[in-house]
Amino acid sequence: MIFHVVDDQPVICEFVGSVMHSRGHDARFFLSSVEYLDYLADSTYARPDAIFTDMGMPLVSGREIVRRVMNLYPDQKFVVISGAYMPEKQCDPGICYFLNKPFGSEELEQVIAMLEDKKI
Repeated sequence: MIFHVVDDQPVICEFVGSVMHSRGHDARFFLSSVEYLDYLADSTYARPDAIFTDMGMPLVSGREIVRRVMNLYPDQKFVVISGAYMPEKQCDPGICYFLNKPFGSEELEQVIAMLEDKKI
């Protein structure tokens, strides 16, 4: 599987990437929402199996990433990673799972396993 990870904290990208790679998956990282939206508009954009995005980023929020991606790909899977409590029922349509920061490798592996099994 291929995942995109959008988070302005490099340590989160490194951690998430190490877990994804340990499970045999590819991941592409973006340290800003603007960087991701630029890539989304590029002709080389390669759609991932799921997008992991932080909600609280400067300039453009993760919610805006979700909105713009959903306009192009209504069935895109998302995993929201955020330090602010956000019950799943309050998430935007298309977000398939929510991870509260801080989260551990076990919880992250469970989410990846659910994506692998097409349970989310």
